Amino acid sequence: MKSKSRPGNFELGEMSMASMPVDTTHPAYDQMLPAWELVDDLMGGTQAMKAAGTKWLPQEDGEGSDAYESRLARSVLYNGYAKAVRELSRRPFARAVTIRGELPEPLNAMAEGVDEEGRNLTRFSKDVLTVAVNRGLCHILVDYPPNEAANLG
Repeated sequence: MKSKSRPGNFELGEMSMASMPVDTTHPAYDQMLPAWELVDDLMGGTQAMKAAGTKWLPQEDGEGSDAYESRLARSVLYNGYAKAVRELSRRPFARAVTIRGELPEPLNAMAEGVDEEGRNLTRFSKDVLTVAVNRGLCHILVDYPPNEAANLG
């Protein structure tokens, strides 16, 4: 349920985010999903827009199915949006990301393999920025082993 105090402020009632099942989405996420579907489809170009069918290319009143399918087949999306997102995301990484100074040994390899997909620090950072430019935000989940010293007390 949406709070009346400020736009984008959501009440979760008795349930806290910590007690929700892992596949539960936040109401703010649910509210943004339709906008993200549009920009994600725009990033996918003509093929994604055609696959979405009537969602982005409505069938006109009185237009038969065959006529609509024909119009859909010859429709082309000039993808200036995706080009702009790619260009804005590329520029900060014209030079590779470098790490200054010495890192502890476990982190040394991070520059060449930031994630389990084999992306180096530059590629990973560019991909994060691309999502952020496209959707307006991006999150990174960092998984790390528990700190046993923090539990001593």
